[in-house]
Amino acid sequence: MRIRGGREIRGELQGYDLHMNLVLDNAEEMVSDGENIPLGTVVLRGDNVVYISP
Repeated sequence: MRIRGGREIRGELQGYDLHMNLVLDNAEEMVSDGENIPLGTVVLRGDNVVYISP
């Protein structure tokens, strides 16, 4: 998924709510140099999400 600021996050969707707040497990940030930064379990606020793709 892409979030505000041009960042891309990948992980396993564990849950969501009416405001599209998301809980991702095993999340990692995809960076331009090809390295992935492990984040673990994260909660993303729904209004920061630009799009979600499978």
